[in-house]
Amino acid sequence: MRILLAGSTGVIGRRLVPLLGARGHQVIGLARTGPLAVDLLDR
Repeated sequence: MRILLAGSTGVIGRRLVPLLGARGHQVIGLARTGPLAVDLLDR
């Protein structure tokens, strides 16, 4: 399933992205700044 997660670099989103990915979902996350988006790719 594809999931669009607004706030993916926030407190909840940082924990939720790896959990969804581990369950086989394709996660598309939104971030306000470039450095936050790069950090999200490492998860």
